[in-house]
Amino acid sequence: MKRFLCKFVVAIILMAISCGVSNSLFAQETLSTTSKKAAELYSNAQHYYDLYNYNAAIQSLKAAIDKDPKFVESYLFLSQIYQDLKDFDNALSYGDAALKVNPKFFPQIRLTMGQLKLAIGRYQDALNDFQTFKLIPKLHPKRIALADSLITRCKFGIEAMQHPLPFSPVNLGDSVNSRFDDYWPSISADEKTLVVTSNIPRDTTMPYSERNRQEDFFVAYMQNKKWLGRQPLGSPINTAINEGAQSLTADGKAMYFTICGRQCNLYYSQLIDGKWGVPQPLPAPVTTQHSTKQPSISPDGRTLYFASNRPGGIGGFDIWLSHRLENGSWTDPVNLGDSINTRGNEFSPFIHFDNTTLYFSSDGLLGMGGQDIFMAKRKSDVSWSQAKNLGYPINTYGTEDGLVVSASAKHAYFSSVRDGSQMRDVYIFDLPQSIQPTPVSYIRGIIVNDDTGEPIEARATLTDLAADTTLMEVMSTTNGEFLVCIPSAKSYGFTVEHPNFLFYSDNFLLDKDYSVEKPFEREIRLSPIKVGNRVVLRNIFFALDSWQLLPDSYPELDKLLSLLNKNAKMRIEVSGHTDNSGTLEYNTKLSENRAKSVVDYLLSKGVVASRLTWKGFADSKPISDNASPEGRSQNRRTEFRVIE
Repeated sequence: MKRFLCKFVVAIILMAISCGVSNSLFAQETLSTTSKKAAELYSNAQHYYDLYNYNAAIQSLKAAIDKDPKFVESYLFLSQIYQDLKDFDNALSYGDAALKVNPKFFPQIRLTMGQLKLAIGRYQDALNDFQTFKLIPKLHPKRIALADSLITRCKFGIEAMQHPLPFSPVNLGDSVNSRFDDYWPSISADEKTLVVTSNIPRDTTMPYSERNRQEDFFVAYMQNKKWLGRQPLGSPINTAINEGAQSLTADGKAMYFTICGRQCNLYYSQLIDGKWGVPQPLPAPVTTQHSTKQPSISPDGRTLYFASNRPGGIGGFDIWLSHRLENGSWTDPVNLGDSINTRGNEFSPFIHFDNTTLYFSSDGLLGMGGQDIFMAKRKSDVSWSQAKNLGYPINTYGTEDGLVVSASAKHAYFSSVRDGSQMRDVYIFDLPQSIQPTPVSYIRGIIVNDDTGEPIEARATLTDLAADTTLMEVMSTTNGEFLVCIPSAKSYGFTVEHPNFLFYSDNFLLDKDYSVEKPFEREIRLSPIKVGNRVVLRNIFFALDSWQLLPDSYPELDKLLSLLNKNAKMRIEVSGHTDNSGTLEYNTKLSENRAKSVVDYLLSKGVVASRLTWKGFADSKPISDNASPEGRSQNRRTEFRVIE
């Protein structure tokens, strides 16, 4: 489950994979040396190697070289052992030495040397090796294709390093990080709750034993722009087994995460009255007999992204999504398609709070080394924009993954080994504008019964009025609390609905008064369905000095239509209102005709005429001061009132 893989998944294990070499190279009966002692030491090294006694094998091979400095097989064997140990510097040193001793003995090692140099970011040297390798006569076409692919990767790395992005990561300090590995940050929309995975010792008397580790969750809260000291989430989430790779919901009150046993599966827990509930496994079809891990929940809580190696994918691990239905079940997972997934592996999806921008890691897309981080924009479940590499130095020759981006889009969180440490810490950095998602603010508050003040579980919906599409849809908690993310740069309709109440309507546009830094706060009072109660329809729009309905009005009108259809005996009065600009005669005519336009729309959709009436009140019933532009804007409105 631990998300940080080897710094580069080098396809050179035992050289048989990358160069067609097998242990027969090291076990051949005829060796190049004439020294019997060197040959004996070489044979001893083979024995130690088979027993995984690498240190003894290394000492025997070095002694064999002392006996015969031109014993080329010993250099090759040492290079192999250091590859197994992931000591790429020594692997390169002995591989290059073998080429110097006898460049014709095994020229195919050029491919392996190039891969090793690519693995540590020596792009130009690797490029030279791959190009030299291609000059070897009678190479298999697959070897040529592999070399060409690696050459492309080298050229990409060279170009990226010539055009670095601004990148100055800052360690979050000991309020978030420990002296052990800390990684996989997850942040709430208001950036006041941060959860990390930590790989801590089970037994504190052996703190640095790799076998004495388990992954648990720790949480830190922001106060006065500082992170308070982190605390373990504790029971029942943290257990004696490994939990990690978590994704907080936008409001920070629930979490999806990974637990791995024989395979990895996803779990869910909710924060109620300050306590986390017992983790619940996600049911089929999300859970299968195949590995499913690294969840990312959409800001409205309706779509879950995750990595899985289940059948039907394109490569090894692909990124999939599933939608949560009204009854709490999940739809059959959908593969994100070949704009995202490759024949390689894709991991660590993060869907931003704009509900459109996806960040993820891939070793199959063109990058700089192991896994690079990419971004793409959602068009539909299976249609995404072309993936964009985030660039250098965010991406390097190593493995980068687990990036999350703040709602404001200004900065990102990730983990890395830096500052001379041997352990991973969580860092924050300013995200360059070219790779930012759409900035997001949010509306949060509580929904209550207007008559009693009691909290209500209701549905809050954010609509792109111009496109007539639902962007976000959330249910408030049992105590009426809610949070809905609002992307910037557009006008949005916001409605709150409950079957026993009239709906609430509002309109939001992020501007100088409300922004990412200054979100909306609301107490929303829903009026029960009864005679005399009314609703201001804040998303009904008309052409200037006209009663012609604009298309942006249709989503709100359809909400009203739905209310009437669900309450067949309801009769309403639609009323139009103006500010005090213009004459009374003009305002009366304008307000009456605007009210009638709403009625005409409802009639065209099949509502019986006897259920509808309309009236224009001009400026006689203001709800705000006409002395300011804001007040006059509120007074220009359309309402409906229940009359039966």
